[in-house]
Amino acid sequence: MDIFPYAVTYTILAGLFIVPLTILWLVSFCYARRKNDPARVGLVWLKVVYPIWILSLLLHVAEGGLISFFYSGYDISFSPRSLSLTATYLAGAAEFFGNLASIFLYITLVELASGFLFCLKTPGEPSSSRRLGRFAILGWSFVLFALAISRLGLYEALYSRHNIEEYEVYLNSLANLNRLGTALIVLLWLTSLPVMGYAAFVVHKTRQHPLLRSAAVLLLVCIILEFIRYIVRMAIFVSPSTDYGETGYITSYIVAPFFDFVFTSVILVMLYALGIRKHKGLWSQPKPEWSYPAVMFYPTAYPPGQQLPQPQFMQPQQQPMQQQPTQNLPAYLQYAQQQAAQQQQQQPPPQGYYYQPQQTEQQPQEHQPNELQSQQQPRELQPKTPQPQQVQPDQQ
Repeated sequence: MDIFPYAVTYTILAGLFIVPLTILWLVSFCYARRKNDPARVGLVWLKVVYPIWILSLLLHVAEGGLISFFYSGYDISFSPRSLSLTATYLAGAAEFFGNLASIFLYITLVELASGFLFCLKTPGEPSSSRRLGRFAILGWSFVLFALAISRLGLYEALYSRHNIEEYEVYLNSLANLNRLGTALIVLLWLTSLPVMGYAAFVVHKTRQHPLLRSAAVLLLVCIILEFIRYIVRMAIFVSPSTDYGETGYITSYIVAPFFDFVFTSVILVMLYALGIRKHKGLWSQPKPEWSYPAVMFYPTAYPPGQQLPQPQFMQPQQQPMQQQPTQNLPAYLQYAQQQAAQQQQQQPPPQGYYYQPQQTEQQPQEHQPNELQSQQQPRELQPKTPQPQQVQPDQQ
């Protein structure tokens, strides 16, 4: 069977996203985040994931290149066994860095999801759930990292000494290696379940905030892609029919690389797009309709027959709004101002008052001279309402 076309396809899939991801990784350093940025920690982890995943892809390209060269049919001066062992070592190292990138990717997703919940809190409010989620994912990631290191050590030790060990010992070591790899893949898949539930909870919490909802949905899509990727990877790793014949080559060189290389690279591109969004991100510029202070104006209330200044209950709500315009504010501060404006709008007007029209702000000043003139008029020009009282004694 000709393995050369499968090896070439494997190499192309591995190297397809190396240059775009490298460019995005370098450009990401141009976007500085402030200390109180809700997604600052998540984007720092994302910048760590990029070089690790790019290194994994480079090792896969080198592995595929050696396999393609080995099965190309050209006369080679190197020993076939040395080429095979080199490709095997490259495959083990590439798998380790791929697992490491997946572990750091889960940390990135949890930190970004916590950033959305931080946006929904008022400034200065403690975020205990964010710290709890951070400690939980870091502790679990340490366990996954230990398993990945153990698998790498067993992998390199197995293929470096299997020629001098007995064949039965080699088979036992290979079985232990496969069991450890299966456990690692299953645990990575199980990790995606609570992370996906956490992202769904974030989407539910941001359902009434259009500035954050679309970005939260994009984050949920990334986690769903990671969930699908590990379902396929787990099915391929567990199924024994994928190790033999043409089905094994198609699975190993086309199906598994597609879900590993393409899905993970697409997730990283989507997270980069989430990190630089200008209108619907966690730290973005406000929308055009939010470019002015979110202050609700109401007409002034006056008691019947008496003119009073503006009520005291309106002043502490309008003054903070006027002092904090929403121009160039992050989304979580805009959300706090929007909530304050909604609470102000929901307050009922005081009972027993009537409202003077809003457009007649200068009417009291215009009517005052007329009232003074009416008071200074002589009694002859005053209304003749008391005349019937003067006529009644004459008639008697």
